[in-house]
Amino acid sequence: MEKKSFNLLIKEAQKGDPNSQFLLGQAYYKGVDIKQDFNRAFYWFSKASEECSEANYYLALCYKNGTGVKKDIKKAIEYFEIAAEGDNLMAQYNIATIYYVGDTVKQDYKKAFKYYEKAAKAGLVQAQYNLAICYAEGQGTTKQLEKAFYYYQETCKQKFPMGQYSLGRCYEFGLGIGQFDEMAFFWYQRSAEQNYPDAIYSLASCYERGYGVKKDENKAGFYYKKAADLNHEQAKIKLTEFKKKLGKYHKIK
Repeated sequence: MEKKSFNLLIKEAQKGDPNSQFLLGQAYYKGVDIKQDFNRAFYWFSKASEECSEANYYLALCYKNGTGVKKDIKKAIEYFEIAAEGDNLMAQYNIATIYYVGDTVKQDYKKAFKYYEKAAKAGLVQAQYNLAICYAEGQGTTKQLEKAFYYYQETCKQKFPMGQYSLGRCYEFGLGIGQFDEMAFFWYQRSAEQNYPDAIYSLASCYERGYGVKKDENKAGFYYKKAADLNHEQAKIKLTEFKKKLGKYHKIK
């Protein structure tokens, strides 16, 4: 941002324009073309908050992380909820996760589900994935495997590796859909291509068993090693067993 433009932004913010106040706060928060200053960021977000949903989201972050203001999780939740009701997707996701995890507030799956659903329907992939889990586990809603499958599918449209892996599991174990070995292998492979360890492990298992693909113990060993190298604990155990089993293939690359 040019100095002239920045000075103009300050003038408009000082006049009370909420959009300029928010942009100025964001510039200080992120240190964009200016020295990062959380205190000034908090000040301008506070000024903009009455008319700017996104400013409330950043205020929540400030309170949550103690940036520019004393850390206060109750205030963070208050501002996340204000921003969430203003259709801020990341606020909806954050407040849902706070209620879902329940480490700083009383765990409340119903509230978590409510906000995950809002963000998921607007297309936020992380929320779609967590909403699928809620449906799969019956957390905050009735257990509905078909809906879990639907939202896992939605995440795959955005190439979300955890969603791709979960969709593979749905096809392998018949969760919300009929069992289909080739489709299970397909989605494990798509997820494994993004180096998701659980998917790489499952891909190895498919090759070992000949599940959805022609049996190939060399490829199974290769993928077990790849997963083990990514600190997948089951893969480490399996790799040790596999080396003993294959003998001459003990130097799996």
